[in-house]
Amino acid sequence: FGGPIIPNLAKKIAEFPADVVGASSFPLMHMYDAVKGTKHNRKALALHGGIHPQDTWGFDRKNIYRAIHQADIYLANTDYEKYYLAGKGIDIDKIRTVGCGVDPEDFSSISKQQAREYLNLPLDAQIVGYIGQIGSHKGIDTLIKAMLIVWQKHPRTILLIAGGKALYAKQLDELISSLPDQYKLKLALYFNFKEEEKKYLFNAIDIFAYPSGYESFGISYLEAWSAKVPVIGTWRGAIPWVIDAGKDGLLVPFQNCHCLAKGIEVLLDNAIYSSFMGYNGFKKTITTFTWKNVAARFRDGYKEAIERKNSKKMD
Repeated sequence: FGGPIIPNLAKKIAEFPADVVGASSFPLMHMYDAVKGTKHNRKALALHGGIHPQDTWGFDRKNIYRAIHQADIYLANTDYEKYYLAGKGIDIDKIRTVGCGVDPEDFSSISKQQAREYLNLPLDAQIVGYIGQIGSHKGIDTLIKAMLIVWQKHPRTILLIAGGKALYAKQLDELISSLPDQYKLKLALYFNFKEEEKKYLFNAIDIFAYPSGYESFGISYLEAWSAKVPVIGTWRGAIPWVIDAGKDGLLVPFQNCHCLAKGIEVLLDNAIYSSFMGYNGFKKTITTFTWKNVAARFRDGYKEAIERKNSKKMD
């Protein structure tokens, strides 16, 4: 359930002939309707919360944990989320880690040359990319500061920034406007791109730098790996549980532009190592994080929710 508020949603859930009700994600209000709609009937409840522990304003709320207590099964994006909730008093035996998914074949149909020609980007340049929500918590300002350092050693490198404009877009425009003219020329900006253009963006870059501090998983890392691109994330929240540091990407401290710059330089200077990490990320994605695999884990979670509900009735 999602989208706009639906009048009497809890009542409609209670009346609907379902064996299990699945709801995603907190802190949206329909999650509580799912709890209310299954409280006094035979329906099992599986909650997929997408908890962002670092976002205390959005997620450090007692009503969220009360709701999770009432679920038959909780579906976590990472083991980090699983253990975090256990620390909040949630029964760890009812938490299942399901992850997030992508369709890797969506990114494998075009080459780097085709992608760059489509986006009108130079074929011979090294390109660092940020592709995701244009939000204040995503570390875009840190990335730009890091590139000011990188450009001293790699002056021909391009920084590609692409994403849907949010409230932070105005601050980003101001930050870019404050840059010296020679650095503005090294930026490629793609705002509000179409979903079908995503494959071109990820295939056009050499490094995916996504130094976010608030992720329940970070599905953009999977999209980069689907294009065999190495990634850089941060040592924060769930991200180290998604990226294997040194194997399929690098991790740096959140909001540390100097460490981020060093990580970018390591990948720019070591093409073989960079390709090695991109390929490892690709293997991990197709093995574990395709939507087919993730859907199977969700399905198993729903089945277990029904079994646990039936077991409670027998008791």
